[in-house]
Amino acid sequence: MKQTQLSLPILVGTHRKDNISSQVGRYLYEKIQKRTNITPDLFLASDIVLPQDDYGQALNNTVPSYAHAIQNSDGIIIVTPEYNHGYPGTLKSILDLFLDEYMHKVAGIVGVSSGRFGGVRVVEQLLPVLRELGLVTIHTDVYVSEAQTYVGEKATKDTTVLDESIEKFLDELSWMGSVLQQGREQT
Repeated sequence: MKQTQLSLPILVGTHRKDNISSQVGRYLYEKIQKRTNITPDLFLASDIVLPQDDYGQALNNTVPSYAHAIQNSDGIIIVTPEYNHGYPGTLKSILDLFLDEYMHKVAGIVGVSSGRFGGVRVVEQLLPVLRELGLVTIHTDVYVSEAQTYVGEKATKDTTVLDESIEKFLDELSWMGSVLQQGREQT
C-alpha cells in the first residue's frame, strides 16, 4: 500500500489545571511531527469553550479551528486521563459536538494515569463511545502509567518503552487511517 498523508488532530480531554495529560499530549505531538505521513494538530479541552445552548449547533462559531480540523481530518487521537475509573465529562461533551464528521475515520486512544494501570479502565470505557460515533478504533492503545515520571519537571524514567509503544500505536493508526481514507475516496 502506498503511503498516504493523514491529518490526525490530537485532543487532550481534560480541563484540570496543570494536568499531566497535556504534557503527554505535547510529547506525542512531538513524536508525530517526526513522521512524514501524519500531520497533527494539538487541541486541549481547556481551550475549547463549549456552547451553552443549541448544543452542537454553535461549534463552528465558538471553536472554528477545532471544527475545521475534525471536519477535514482522517481521524482523531485522544489523550485522556482516567478519573475515578472513567473519562472526563468535558471529553464526552466535546466528542458529542460531532457525528457525521467522524464516520469511517480512525481513532486511537492514549490512556494516562498517575497510578500503575496507565488508564486501562478509561480506554475500556471510551471504546464503545467512539464506535457509536462512527469512528473505527484501532486495537493498539498507549497506556502511560505513572505519567508524571515520564514527562514534565518530575520525569525520571527512561522513555524507551513508552517510545516503542507510541511507534507501534502510530504504525497501526497510519495503516488503518490509510485504509479508511482510501475507502472514503472510493465510495
